[in-house]
Amino acid sequence: MPHSFARRKLASAAAHLNARSRHGGRVPMLVLMTDDERLADPLRAAMLLPRGAMIIVRSRDHARRAAWAHALVALGRTRGLLILIANDASLASRCGADGVHLSDTNARQAAHWRAVRPHWFISAAAHSRSGRDLPMISRLRLNP
Repeated sequence: MPHSFARRKLASAAAHLNARSRHGGRVPMLVLMTDDERLADPLRAAMLLPRGAMIIVRSRDHARRAAWAHALVALGRTRGLLILIANDASLASRCGADGVHLSDTNARQAAHWRAVRPHWFISAAAHSRSGRDLPMISRLRLNP
């Protein structure tokens, strides 16, 4: 039961953070996360996704992440895909991505990026099942 309450609280915080986004209230049912070791060709995988799916572009190699980001944003525009850049708001701005996906360590930046980029879709990793990060999320200023 406590996990259910924690999930509802987290979902509510996410809904408030994304309310002003043009994608607000429409979290895609299918999300592809690029991965250096497990996905050799994210462009090929993206071609197989249905309209409305989301891609979170992540790579530990900065040059590779930038190349993937630019190519996937261009492809996303033609295929109706939502493209987020993992933990790199500067790259997300430069390539015209739809938003940013923050690591659990950087989730505190969500309110900042919501203020700076009100139309971005913002997501954050939540790797804790204990809900220990929920007090931090509830302290975010949710109404910009």
